[in-house]
Amino acid sequence: MRPEDAPRYIVERVRVTRSDIAAAKSFVLQRSGTDVMQWMNEWIAANHAELTLPVPMYGSDPRPELDRVVRYSTLRLALLEAVRELIAVGILWPSSGHMQEWGESIPWTTVAPGGSGSSSGWSMGELQVQGPTKVRRAIWSEPRSELSDGDLLVRSLDTADLHPGIAEALHQAVHCLRLELYLPAIAMLGAASEGAWTELGRSLAALFPGDKEVSQDLDKITGFNLGVAKKIDLVLKLFGKACSEKGLNGGRRQDLLRISQWSDLVRDGRNALHWDTDATIPNTYEKVATLLLGAASNIGLLYEVRATALAAARS
Repeated sequence: MRPEDAPRYIVERVRVTRSDIAAAKSFVLQRSGTDVMQWMNEWIAANHAELTLPVPMYGSDPRPELDRVVRYSTLRLALLEAVRELIAVGILWPSSGHMQEWGESIPWTTVAPGGSGSSSGWSMGELQVQGPTKVRRAIWSEPRSELSDGDLLVRSLDTADLHPGIAEALHQAVHCLRLELYLPAIAMLGAASEGAWTELGRSLAALFPGDKEVSQDLDKITGFNLGVAKKIDLVLKLFGKACSEKGLNGGRRQDLLRISQWSDLVRDGRNALHWDTDATIPNTYEKVATLLLGAASNIGLLYEVRATALAAARS
């Protein structure tokens, strides 16, 4: 590959994912100081993505070196977007009026050790963004940042295979809470709760292929004709069957019963969507925030049991 073809190769492959940004947000909120450049260097080092400069372009195949540039650029953009979003939701403040043009100007060389060639640099305007050089934690930001940013709440679950629909519901719940839309917030939290129980039900049913009763129960769990409380009862029934017949850890039952109580509080709050129906406990900021903070541990535990069931089904 010629050096002049490298910028196109790099730009076409830089793709910043929501997971990258969420990881960068978590990293930023663990940093001290205010210097974004320092955070950037620490972030790159933490991901073992430092570059060898100038980028060597004299090998028979320079693509591995260019792929390192792609990863480096992806991480840089992820951290800058994380800072921008944390400012947007009020967790961080710019602490300097100076804005910097964060761009990609990367030196390269075709001069091998002891050889000859040429050296120059790539300037990739497509990867340039503008951002602050110094920021600090807002004095009025939430003590628990998960209540201000959906990425941080989802990341706190520490669940790699979380269903995208559940993640989106949690994002929307946090967004609604920030807008003081408490009923929509608890409605989206209810969707996340129902989704997590449904995914657990699918994994438990996978332990019993060909079982007609289990298949019928799964149809009810995944269907639209049964209320959430009855769906949870069916999932608990499947869990009991899995413990007695497939050797799953029955000690988790108390955990599942406790989570079902949390889900019932969420369901009760969501019932206020129905005409002329009030939640038993009014949907206030304090109530919704408390239930949201419980989502990480409760949905996370449902996914732990799900992972155990899926592993047993595969064995």
